[in-house]
Amino acid sequence: MIMLRTHLVSLVLLTAIGATGVARADAPVPGEPATPAAPASPAAPASIVPPPAPADPAHPKPTPKQLATARKHFQDAEAAKARGDNAAAATAYLAAYALFPEPEFFFDVAEVARRAGDDASALAYYESYLALDPSGRGAAAARTAAAELHAALDAAAAKRAADEAARRKALAAAKAEADVRAAAALKPRPPAPVEAPASRPGRGLRIAGLASAGAGVVALGVGIGFGVHAHSISGEAAGWDTFDPVRYDQGKSAERSMYIFTGVGAGLLVAGGVLYYLGHRHSAEASAITIAPTLGPAQLGLAAAGRF
Repeated sequence: MIMLRTHLVSLVLLTAIGATGVARADAPVPGEPATPAAPASPAAPASIVPPPAPADPAHPKPTPKQLATARKHFQDAEAAKARGDNAAAATAYLAAYALFPEPEFFFDVAEVARRAGDDASALAYYESYLALDPSGRGAAAARTAAAELHAALDAAAAKRAADEAARRKALAAAKAEADVRAAAALKPRPPAPVEAPASRPGRGLRIAGLASAGAGVVALGVGIGFGVHAHSISGEAAGWDTFDPVRYDQGKSAERSMYIFTGVGAGLLVAGGVLYYLGHRHSAEASAITIAPTLGPAQLGLAAAGRF
């Protein structure tokens, strides 16, 4: 592709190709543009060669020994390139350039760097070659390759920027979600509702029945007391020699009170028993039942109101 050239036609380095220079086995036909090598498919290291440096314009002419060494480096580079060792090829090309600063060596370095997938180094050496020899035989091919590499590197940089933006967005979303969860964990929870104790159907009726029965017992006790008092007056009257109307009236009054209180007490006892029984059988759907004793001039009874 690239030819090692010199104006010193008598040097040993050029004897293999005559008076015009030493050519590689794959050197192009003079006048035809060089074609850059296609990039290799496997990934390459970040950089296989150091950044290029322009030639020193005041570089002295190489000695025959330097030219022979440069030729040896060139041959080593070609051999390494043939076996796919692109890094070794680049190193050998640069070693040859250090002894014989021919710009086309930079084109060679760019080619092997591109084959290795090191697009950044390849672009740098293509541009260095064009800067040193803008109208050289490989200039057209170098410009085409440089444009392709610029586009590829710009696309890769845009993809990296997009990936980084997506990563930062995902991290921000994850942090926001974690903050929400942390705030929710710290927020005091409302106390659990306390269920009201279940109502006990019939409880009120049972309590009313017990109260009514208790009042009935008290009334019976009072009635018995009046009965004892009336009996005492009656026994006293049996031994009277003279009728005592006051004591007689007292005895009659005690007797009436006995009948009233014992009757009321008995009624309350019955009412209490009924209420307790109804309360025992009462369900949640049953309506409240009210039972109360009734007292009349000549009767004693119970009144019940409700739905059965």
